[in-house]
Amino acid sequence: MNRHFAKLLVAALIFVCAASVEASGMDSNPITACPDSPNCVSSIDVERDSYILPIQREESAKAAIKRLKGIIEKTENATIVEANEHTIRAEFRTKLFGFVDDVVFHAEESGAEIHMRSASRVGYWDLGANRKRLEKIREAYRKAAEND
Repeated sequence: MNRHFAKLLVAALIFVCAASVEASGMDSNPITACPDSPNCVSSIDVERDSYILPIQREESAKAAIKRLKGIIEKTENATIVEANEHTIRAEFRTKLFGFVDDVVFHAEESGAEIHMRSASRVGYWDLGANRKRLEKIREAYRKAAEND
């Protein structure tokens, strides 16, 4: 009886884990709130110190993500890990120690914003690096959109 129960439990866990992975794919909104540490900013953290304004857009989500992808590809120490029509996941390495920060941009077709999040993988403070990075990318996006 115990052995049968254990097999059933393992099967149930595999099913739940597989469903969770599928549900957390890039088609759903991957922008999450920040932890309580000051080494993260997110455009969904309204009313918190980690809040950063989303990027405003006038073009389709697909065009906006394509434009952002081009900006990130030209950014030093940046690597796009995954991208589709609505989302970009990238890694940015710090120059001095090579620490990795994870950055996500997401645009829903039914909106005028690109939500974003940037978080350090290690450490507690980032000395404002994540906020500065996203503000630079916002400005590059604004300038690129104006020039079209």
